[in-house]
Amino acid sequence: MLAIHASMGSGYYAASKSALESISESLKKEVEPLGIKVMIVEPGAFRTNFTGSSLTQSPKAIEDYALTAGTRRIEKKRIMESNLVILIKRHL
Repeated sequence: MLAIHASMGSGYYAASKSALESISESLKKEVEPLGIKVMIVEPGAFRTNFTGSSLTQSPKAIEDYALTAGTRRIEKKRIMESNLVILIKRHL
């Protein structure tokens, strides 16, 4: 799904998924006359550490991207999580 509807800051991931799908579809047509089958498996969402501690990013944030791809930076998520915790505590 992400290959069709990419989020800001995920273009590289969407492009990779789309490329694999396209090359697989092409390969299927090429090897079908040889009796070889090609299957594309695209699992749905599942929990990984893809954007957690396994994610590496540049230590320098580019200000021009702050409102687009910059919203996916780890420190932005930590700030948002901290603000959410503060809001929850205020309502308890």
